[in-house]
Amino acid sequence: MATKKISQLTLATGVTGADVLAIVQGGVTKRATISSFRANVVVTPTKLTANTTVTGYSPGSGDIFRLAVSGSTGVVVRNMGITGIDGETKLLINVGATAPITLNHATGPNLNAQFAVPSGSDYALSPNGGAARIVYDATSQVWRVV
Repeated sequence: MATKKISQLTLATGVTGADVLAIVQGGVTKRATISSFRANVVVTPTKLTANTTVTGYSPGSGDIFRLAVSGSTGVVVRNMGITGIDGETKLLINVGATAPITLNHATGPNLNAQFAVPSGSDYALSPNGGAARIVYDATSQVWRVV
């Protein structure tokens, strides 16, 4: 195989999240998928069931989550069902019109990927656009509301 300049390589067609790239990191060639480079993927998961407490909430793969509740009574989310990479951020937006979504402040070591709210209290995402940016802290294993 002859060595070519990057400008001489054949152009790729559209890529998907599962396509693999070769990356040289610290002198070692590694594989990475396109999905590991994604940014601002918007997801609208199934509505949360009203008047419930959710443990291990997994809204899907994405960066921005458009959340809503199926009824007029709010929902409490105790923790995320997904951990992140240290420093990874997600944006949670309540796009529903009637019910709040409450992020439960971490209260003990018994759940992974809990929420840590600066005030030490639960954090409510009000209907019609209430939002929170969360950042994963791998040292503490929590999603910090910032």
